[in-house]
Amino acid sequence: MALLHDATRLRHEAFVYETDDDFVGRIAPHLRLGLEENEAPIAVLTRSNRATMREALGPDYDEVLFLDCDGQYLRPARTLAAYDSLVRQIVAERATTVRVVAEMPPSQYPAEGAEWLAYEAIFNRALAHLPVSVVCLYDARVVSESVVDAVWRTHPWSFADAGAANERYEHPEHAATALTPAARSAPGLEPIDVGGNAGAFRERLAAMMVGHGVPQAGVVNMLIAATEIADNAERHGEGLTRARAGLVDGRFVCEVSDEGCGLDDPMAGYYPPGSDRAPGKGMWVARQLMFRVDVLAAAPGTTVRLWL
Repeated sequence: MALLHDATRLRHEAFVYETDDDFVGRIAPHLRLGLEENEAPIAVLTRSNRATMREALGPDYDEVLFLDCDGQYLRPARTLAAYDSLVRQIVAERATTVRVVAEMPPSQYPAEGAEWLAYEAIFNRALAHLPVSVVCLYDARVVSESVVDAVWRTHPWSFADAGAANERYEHPEHAATALTPAARSAPGLEPIDVGGNAGAFRERLAAMMVGHGVPQAGVVNMLIAATEIADNAERHGEGLTRARAGLVDGRFVCEVSDEGCGLDDPMAGYYPPGSDRAPGKGMWVARQLMFRVDVLAAAPGTTVRLWL
């Protein structure tokens, strides 16, 4: 589905390479060009590719900020927040644009429909406000054909074609909806009384977590996230109507529901606070604190399932 690309500050390119020579021959000059143009270059690479790039760049290696991809790619919401914070900091300190090359660790190479493919689509909207160019690296010897197909659906530009527009790029909302994995089932959750005030609900939820042996830090994170979602239900969904919680596959899960008009934005909670498209911080906070957040259409309203 070809489309006209949005006029954003972000430039999001894909580079699917097939040999080590392809990788080095294109990425080392790209980083050097960033230095020549007084940009701030960042490389998020595996350990082996960092070693390869050290040899290729020589003395220029120390001018590039290298980050470990295992630490950068933990969960999509955390990764978006990390990029947003880092780029904002660099721009504020150096008054320059930022040039990034990045690869996911092999352990995160997603199967078809996994959350990291949806992340690539969400990236186009969530970080559109940043003055940054990003080249996402995919080794065709490692990733599957289904992953490569998703890469071309989620990147507006093709690095291998001298930055030409990618004709297979799809609207981010459409791609994110199609690629987001289905919500995991959560059988056996126990109802929590939502009567009374918000404080009473939090006390009941906290007591249940303590009863299930959830560590204190997890209790605090879940209480913050659940409170943010409950507040959203109060503001936008005619109030919290029901809640359930319990252990599922070793994780504590809390599910809260409202009877509002519903939430059909696949990118809800991914826009950094303060960006033009961020409607509020509740879902953003929940996604930062939780292992996973599922948003499900209810009848009527919305159910948000929080996985600790």
